[in-house]
Amino acid sequence: MADFEWFRSFIAIYRQGSISSAAVLRHMTQPALSQHLASLEAEIGEPLFHRAPRQLIPTERAHSLYAQIAPAIDRLEHVSTGFHTRMSSSVLRIGGPAEYIYERLLEKITALPYRISIRLGDPQSLLQDLKNHELDLVIATQHIASQGLVYKELLEERFILTASAEEEMLPAAEPTAKRRVADPATDPATDPATSPFSSQAGPEQDPALIKRSLEQRNWIAYSYELPIIRRFWQEAFGERAMIQPKWIVPDLRAIKKLVLRGVGISVLPDYLIREELTRGELQELWRPSRYAANRLWIVYRSSEQENPMLIKAVCAIRDFEYAELDD
Repeated sequence: MADFEWFRSFIAIYRQGSISSAAVLRHMTQPALSQHLASLEAEIGEPLFHRAPRQLIPTERAHSLYAQIAPAIDRLEHVSTGFHTRMSSSVLRIGGPAEYIYERLLEKITALPYRISIRLGDPQSLLQDLKNHELDLVIATQHIASQGLVYKELLEERFILTASAEEEMLPAAEPTAKRRVADPATDPATDPATSPFSSQAGPEQDPALIKRSLEQRNWIAYSYELPIIRRFWQEAFGERAMIQPKWIVPDLRAIKKLVLRGVGISVLPDYLIREELTRGELQELWRPSRYAANRLWIVYRSSEQENPMLIKAVCAIRDFEYAELDD
């Protein structure tokens, strides 16, 4: 008869994708964990993983076994955890990009009845921390498929060509400062296909002329790879951006401050500049026919789908964003 600990080890390996990561998660040695897997495979009578360099790939039998036992094992794990942890003393560990955490998340989670621990970083490292049980919840700017993780769509951020109110207009462009300022994420009047305020409603614009003018401006970028600018440029002009930024600043909040001071122009997510656009401190320098956009995700472990603390936090964050869209 299969031992319960064999199943726990199997689930850890399935979700982590390697013996070494699963051993760390289970606080076991790698030989001991490998023995659990070998014993379970002997009991079942067939391999559960294909061995690949630095990775274990689940077989069809492993997928079937995981679907059968994972919910029951997770419920038992929660019961066991509840013996030692009281909800009132629980810590909710959240990871995400600094800009979103600062600009949007903090005001959403202050009412949660938990102690909160925030970790900032890039999606890859934060998602690995989530898999290693070092975080409970991650706000991710990328959807990186991984066993044992659940992705829930949070919002779509649009990337806006942003300049100070005093920045010189582009050639043949409608004066954006005279347009009615609206939230491009929520106001249908800002849809380029239908809006009387979009750049398409102004004088005829030559994309090549616009591109040459933009290439001559002072740009502020997040990195030399131009991650956000590159995406905007590809959508707007159908080619790779060849600009040389004057400033490299790996913090979107700092980039916004430099743009406000008239140091240069940049491409920023709409949620970060919404208030400054409304107050007329920043302007959307030019609007292409189609926005460049990116989705943000709430990510958590599939084993935590019935965790009341996690469910409450996820609902609070998503309800806040959806309420903003409805306003």
